[in-house]
Parts: sequence; C-alpha cells; structure tokens
Amino acid sequence: MREFLIISDVHGDRERLRRALEVCGRVHAVFFLGDGLADVRELLAEQGAPPLYAVRGNCDFGLLGEDERLVSLGSHRILMLHGHTAGVKGGEDGLLALARHHGADIVLYGHTHLRCERYLKEEEGGPLWLFNPGSVGHPIDSPPSFGRLSVSDSDELLFGFGDITE
Repeated sequence: MREFLIISDVHGDRERLRRALEVCGRVHAVFFLGDGLADVRELLAEQGAPPLYAVRGNCDFGLLGEDERLVSLGSHRILMLHGHTAGVKGGEDGLLALARHHGADIVLYGHTHLRCERYLKEEEGGPLWLFNPGSVGHPIDSPPSFGRLSVSDSDELLFGFGDITE
C-alpha cells in the first residue's frame, strides 16, 4: 500500500502545515494544490520530506511553477490544479472538461476551501474521482484539514480526510 498526502490552501499557516505532516506520518509523496507554495517548499526541504508534486494557486504570486500538472500513478492519471483557472467556485464543469481533455481519472483541486470527494461512475470517458482536501489555513465548513490517498498493489484507490487539531 502506498500512502500520499494531499494539501491545499495553507495561506501562511505553517504551524497547521507542520501538524498535517506530523499527523499523516511517512508518505510516498505530497500533492500540493496551491496557495502557500513557498511555505510548503520550505518546510518540506527543512524536514527532508518525500517528493513534492505541486501547482500554483491564485495567491502564489510571482512563484515559478505550473498551474496544472499531470502525474501518473500506476494505471491512474492524476490532474492537479488549484481550481481558480477552471472556475471551481461556480461548479464542476471546468474540472470535468479538463479531466476529459487530459484523459485523467483523478482530479485533485483546491481553491474552494471546502472538502469534496466525489466518484462519478458514469462520466464520459470512464469513471472519475474529484477530490478536494479542504484547507489547511482557512477552512470554511470543517476543521483545518488535509487529504489522504492510499493506493493498493492492485491500483485500487482509497481517499480520506484528516483533521488538524488545534
């Protein structure tokens, strides 16, 4: 079983970010979905943490990086984005179009500061997971949170949420 940490929307709260890394423990990689990229890069470098796959968010001003990123994970194709460029605060249509365009079966996104886990079994082009881990720094509907992705040896996926206690 391979374990991955999914985080988004840190917005300068390095202490909560540090706690998320501690709570999650050893992982194969970290997926970061924007808004706090400099803090994430710094903290992971300090801790000698696992590989980082990251995209910029709308608050990551002037930082080098991609707005969208594709990552292969076994038989799965993951599309990572912050979400502002796909209009996620207005619905999922932009995410669905991008997933089809890139041939992704998993979309990881942030920006809304709301947790979301949806499996669209009948999606055009095949099944699709949409996953938003919520926000480390400024959550809206839940405690500060992060996401977890477990991938079995047979490529089965299990998504979950973790809370960051104060």
